[in-house]
Amino acid sequence: MLVTPESLRGLIIVTLTVLVIVGGGLTILFWRKASRLGSALLRYWRSGFNGLCWLLTLCVAAKTVEFAWQCRGHVTCDFAGQWLIGRMVGQGRGYELYLVSPQREVLAQGYQGQELEWMYRDLLLKGMWNSRDNSTLPKSEIEGPLYPPIWGLFTQLWAWLPPEPAHRIVVLIYALLAFAAAWCVRVATDGKLRMGEAALAIWLFPNCYHGLVLGQNSLLTVFLLAAGWTLLRRQRPWAAGLVWGMLAYKPVFFAALFWLPWVLMNWRMGLGMALSGSALVLITIPFLLPPISQNDSKQDNISYPRNILRRLVYWDAQAGGWRIALTRERLGQAWAVWQRWWQVGRRAADIYDRDENWVWMSRDLYALPRRPVWDWASLHAHWLYGWGHDYWPDFRDPQGQPLPTWRWERPDDPNNPGGVLIVRKDGSILRLQQTNTERLGNYFGLQLPATIVSRFLLMSVVVLTGGILVGLPWWRRCKQLAPLDWFDSPAGAFLMTGGLLSCFHFMHYDLHPLVLPMLILMLACFRPHWWEWESERTWPRIPWLIGRAAGVFSVALIAALWLACYYNLAFQRGPVRFPFETIVALTQWFTSGLWAILEYWPTRSVQGNVDVDASAIGQSLSSYSGGRLIGGWEPS
Repeated sequence: MLVTPESLRGLIIVTLTVLVIVGGGLTILFWRKASRLGSALLRYWRSGFNGLCWLLTLCVAAKTVEFAWQCRGHVTCDFAGQWLIGRMVGQGRGYELYLVSPQREVLAQGYQGQELEWMYRDLLLKGMWNSRDNSTLPKSEIEGPLYPPIWGLFTQLWAWLPPEPAHRIVVLIYALLAFAAAWCVRVATDGKLRMGEAALAIWLFPNCYHGLVLGQNSLLTVFLLAAGWTLLRRQRPWAAGLVWGMLAYKPVFFAALFWLPWVLMNWRMGLGMALSGSALVLITIPFLLPPISQNDSKQDNISYPRNILRRLVYWDAQAGGWRIALTRERLGQAWAVWQRWWQVGRRAADIYDRDENWVWMSRDLYALPRRPVWDWASLHAHWLYGWGHDYWPDFRDPQGQPLPTWRWERPDDPNNPGGVLIVRKDGSILRLQQTNTERLGNYFGLQLPATIVSRFLLMSVVVLTGGILVGLPWWRRCKQLAPLDWFDSPAGAFLMTGGLLSCFHFMHYDLHPLVLPMLILMLACFRPHWWEWESERTWPRIPWLIGRAAGVFSVALIAALWLACYYNLAFQRGPVRFPFETIVALTQWFTSGLWAILEYWPTRSVQGNVDVDASAIGQSLSSYSGGRLIGGWEPS
């Protein structure tokens, strides 16, 4: 895996040694200078903590990048699909995207032998779903990666390289984007969260290293999300919308975040997202146009400016003049590429409902009820498996530790072609990968269709998030109270967590953007004035200290759970197990929502004339020009 428990213990020993040496040196220095060590520690403890976070971050980042470079991550369908799109767009063959035969030709430029067959099976046949005799899906020559042509505009910058060096460059770029996202967090929080602290949270969040190994772009999503939130904090909604609109390269995340600006009542940001996404779609059109002549399509090394210009405007030797190549027929051929991508996506969504591997490697709410584990016996068995309590009785590693018990099987059952069989200590067998498709599922003794439960769970999060965060500002305006603080408060964490959980489908490595609402929730604990309930509220009568302690404890518990999930993914069972991360994300969503309601739900109007401008919704409480309020209520 990434590191072994032995190397982890070595890292802890080195860190403690450095702390002892530095602490001893500072103690001697302050003693010789007759200074008070306590006052100095109170003054500089945050800088020292930030330095320690930088030390741990650099160690984890270096180890992760080293592992990603050595694990042959380029021989995966995750990376190969992105390389394929970029390669075809870069060679001027974008008009042949999502056609099986041309894509196999391009794959053969980087993969040979058995590797080519693996990529052909997993990428162009979707794990043999498109080739099974008993498949309910029609066999089709339209298949390929799930990414839209927009992503080819970016991946063509490195897809001209062979897969292995291209994968290493991509890993390095994403590693740099992790630090860029940490810098955006520092700017967005006005330095309340240091860059080292934010970077450590990003690198230790599940599932960072799996995304780098597979060459996935989850860190790019984190960077765009952080950059847009920073621009919104700087009161630049147009720029924030343009940045978030670049998420159109991953349409499910674009759709999941597109409704957030309207909850914020920030139409500029919403229009900016629509404009940016539409512009990216239009920019792809020249790259998807077929060539004017057959000679252009057979060139391996094409000059980009000349090629694009030739497909837009060309010289007609017979007429002796320039002609515009954007005819209705050629535009229809370019648009047909988008139609093929839509067909690939719809087929993938159908496969998603029944494929064991996709369901179990996903972490979205839609797939959560599709695991037939919702009874106490199954939950207990999967809990034991997920945290490593089941082992082979006879096989041990060189250190004498028992080896994990999972192994891949493909039984003859046509309804369950793939599975992970777990042999427990008592000799019984647990089949980990099974799915509830359209048939009835058992949910703690209640029989319900899995599809209805999946859609109900997804829509409940969307409706509750939108309803609460639209109703709270409206009700506060009716009570003549200050607008919500969206940036340093649980309301912002509730909004972003709900938006990310509303994503229709995402895999384990796409959990990474949830680190941003986690950081916002942590930042809410450092506000100087909050939870002033003892004298301002009629209900609930929670003392100030108890309320603040409950908030800090909840955030610390959620952060510890995320760290435990990172450990479990890195050292234990990997992504094919019970989705603990989805449960933690739901816990984070519920906690931040409850916190926002208890803190911002008004119980009485402010006495006196308080001028609250409706356009101030979405701005920080610090910019409010009315009477000074603490947490939305007058201080006692």
